[in-house]
Amino acid sequence: MEIKGFDKRNIEVVAYRVEEIMKQLEKEFNVKVTRKGGRYTSTSFNPKYEISLIVNGKVESRERTAFKESAYHYGLKTEWLDKTFIDNGTEFVVTGLRTSSKRYPVIAQNTRTKKFYKFSAVVVKRSFGE
Repeated sequence: MEIKGFDKRNIEVVAYRVEEIMKQLEKEFNVKVTRKGGRYTSTSFNPKYEISLIVNGKVESRERTAFKESAYHYGLKTEWLDKTFIDNGTEFVVTGLRTSSKRYPVIAQNTRTKKFYKFSAVVVKRSFGE
C-alpha cells in the first residue's frame, strides 16, 4: 500500500502497524510502549510514544514516578500508590500523579471497568482517612 498523503484514516493504519512492531520491542526489552497521540500534515506524520520500564510487574509510567517523587507536595503518602480507596461507592486504585493538573492531580483506575479517572488530592486524602 502506497501512501500519497496523510489523513486521519491512513494515519490510523500506519499507527496500527507501528504498534504491532512496537509489541516485538516490548517483549524483547521488557518495556511498555504507549501511544500518546501525535501530529500530522499532508506530507508527514509525527507520532508520540512513551516507553516505560516494567519493574516488579508494574509499568513505571511518568505519572507513577511523579507520584513517588512528588506525592508529599500534595499532602499524599507515597505508600498510597497501588492502594485502593472508595469514592461514591466505587473502588479505585491509585496509579499516579499528573503534576501539571492543579485541580485534579491524582490518577486512579476503576477496579471494575479499568477506566482511569482524575481526583483532587483532598478527595483521595479523605478516602484514606486523612
